[in-house]
Amino acid sequence: MNQKRTPHLGAALLLLLILAAGCGLPAETPTPIPPTPSGASAFPTGTFAMEDLNGKWLMDLKQDGSFTLTLNGTPMVQRGAYTVVEDQITISDDSAPCVGNDGPGTYRWTYDGRVLTWKVVQDPCPKRRGTQHGSQWTIGSE
Repeated sequence: MNQKRTPHLGAALLLLLILAAGCGLPAETPTPIPPTPSGASAFPTGTFAMEDLNGKWLMDLKQDGSFTLTLNGTPMVQRGAYTVVEDQITISDDSAPCVGNDGPGTYRWTYDGRVLTWKVVQDPCPKRRGTQHGSQWTIGSE
């Protein structure tokens, strides 16, 4: 039998296998849901109020991913930031008791069209976690 050897074919197949191995599908990365004010399935923005033993809290969630927080009219967070991925919100503060010390907190949120509820997923800041976990924020400032 007369066999022809094609050295280039073997090299081409080897190169193709190496390229295929390096071009696997990328890992799935969650796509952030931009905050929008409409619908119960979208993350709501606007001013939300909550009352607890400390008094009346107002949280203004802006569409640009920033927020402010006041307690009885006194600013508690001058400017914080949040990101939303599916049903989780991650918040960080720039001017609160936990700033720079504990890092951001992540909460699972639900919204029924009127009340925004947060449940802690993880938050290293005990003061923020104590205020936010289980909190129910009602849309509107009154």
